[in-house]
Amino acid sequence: MTLRITARALATILLAAVGDAGCSGGSFDVAQGGPDAGAEVGVETGADASSTGWCNAHAAGAVLCEDFDSVGSISELVTRWAGELGGNGTLSLSQPAGAVSPPHALLATAGNDDQAYVAHAPWPLGSKPSTIRLEYDLRVDRQAVGFLDAAVLCAIVLGTNPQSDAIVYLYIGNKGALNLGWNDSQAAGRNFHFTVLNMTPTAGQWSGRWGVSANLNDGSLTVTHDGVNVGRSNGTLKPQDLSPTAITLAAGLSNDTGNTGAVSVAIDNLVFDTK
Repeated sequence: MTLRITARALATILLAAVGDAGCSGGSFDVAQGGPDAGAEVGVETGADASSTGWCNAHAAGAVLCEDFDSVGSISELVTRWAGELGGNGTLSLSQPAGAVSPPHALLATAGNDDQAYVAHAPWPLGSKPSTIRLEYDLRVDRQAVGFLDAAVLCAIVLGTNPQSDAIVYLYIGNKGALNLGWNDSQAAGRNFHFTVLNMTPTAGQWSGRWGVSANLNDGSLTVTHDGVNVGRSNGTLKPQDLSPTAITLAAGLSNDTGNTGAVSVAIDNLVFDTK
């Protein structure tokens, strides 16, 4: 499976996205409130939740909670996720400085139009959930993202094929700013959309907890930072994309599009849930 999102085909849109990133007046509605919570619908719950450490304390009932602390290697993680690796970048498990939950976090480095991610095996959806949500702690160690380029972080695929199904994600744009991005499915026209968040993590420091929620009833997308809503999509998922039969996740750098240099990030305490 390849989560490549071709930036060159989206150059005009990305030009607007990264040109606005880091400037005032982003186009989104600010809302108040914390992250979504609730029981899962149509997914076998808790199957991948860690029984110890951070996950046990914070997300024991989630569809997936991965604090990377009870695995000793990337190959062991891939086996536990029944997934696969992607890209020619590097992935490692390490104790980063100031770790949110030691001893491990997932470290991903990629550059020059490459990627470095681990994908989880798809979860079949027995029935349609109203909301899906992905959260993780993030540290950006290095970013050298060009003016028309983007480094896509952990991705939610609304299906099993990222080449044809809708995808939702946060991405690092020009000057290190985080933005919300999503791609329509091929059936819905396969267009790229974005919402500027005007938030730029400080390099080398844990920047807090980021969350992305997709409402499968109205197609809206919401971003939270440390439990507070900081952005709502200025568009919606297409109606054709609101009834996926499965969900696939990728953790790390699921794409680096045309970078002028390397991008390196740390991901920790990743939680996927539905309600």
